[in-house]
Amino acid sequence: MDLAGWTPIYTYFAAGRPVLDCCYTGARRFTEPFFGDTIDRLCRDPAVMLFRRQAPLDRAAEWIRLHPGLPPTGFIFHMSRCGSTLVARMLGSIPSNRVLSEPTALNGVLRAALLDSSLPREAHRERLRAVVNLLGVPLPGETRYFLKLDCWHVLALPLFVEAFPGVPWVFLHRDPSEVLVSQVRSAGAWSIPGALEPEVFGLRHTDTLPRPDYLARVLARFCDAAHRDRALGRGLLAAYEDLPDFALGPLLNHFGLSFTPAELELMRTAARDNAKTPALPFSDDRANKRDALTPALRALVDRWLAPACARLQSH
Repeated sequence: MDLAGWTPIYTYFAAGRPVLDCCYTGARRFTEPFFGDTIDRLCRDPAVMLFRRQAPLDRAAEWIRLHPGLPPTGFIFHMSRCGSTLVARMLGSIPSNRVLSEPTALNGVLRAALLDSSLPREAHRERLRAVVNLLGVPLPGETRYFLKLDCWHVLALPLFVEAFPGVPWVFLHRDPSEVLVSQVRSAGAWSIPGALEPEVFGLRHTDTLPRPDYLARVLARFCDAAHRDRALGRGLLAAYEDLPDFALGPLLNHFGLSFTPAELELMRTAARDNAKTPALPFSDDRANKRDALTPALRALVDRWLAPACARLQSH
């Protein structure tokens, strides 16, 4: 099996075995704000859609052992809507950096790791290593590899630390009222009913919650996970208010990076754009989000999110 030029985009299970659904990406860099944006662009070509490839994860793992990718340089975790896409865009502005933002191929193995306790822990670690390494096969000139994870992936932070000991990670957070308003306005894919089982978030199928209440509780879980596991490995917590300067100084130091003045200028230039819509300039929306906080949402913040964020910031 030759997987050169093929990128895993989904992981599904057939007869209990993980299988990768791969798309041919060739020499295409992942320069869009999200991994899925790049895949969507590629899939506009009918040939790309037609000639997808399915590979059992164990066979793909054998291939990657013979053709190793880049070791991860750093992991970026976050509570959602708190500047992680900006950090990824700034790092990705440097051509030698391979930056994948929320790669969907990780979802299947992480969901299984959080829900399936019947499998030995080492098996979950091996699955995670295989997918991360397959995603890290570099294009010419790429020498560093960063993963910006989806927000719910922080629930599996210990697994990342076990699978990749020594790899530094950061967790970004933000004023919880601003995050909740953003999610209520436009909820993330992870919160769509049926996308992920409530048990992933420590809730139950029998829990019947209004959508804002569900969002508040789950966002609090992300902060609690980062607080609980903050001492694992080489972690660092950072606030949205400290961006973009955090990405130009403390983050680089934490990840052991040293960029040239020209590379730092590329990062500064990227920070001037709207991270999710780069054609538009960045506009500070914090006041707008705080003004949109209704009394009902404020009550949810006070009950669930504010205590979780307070614990997180008490480190």
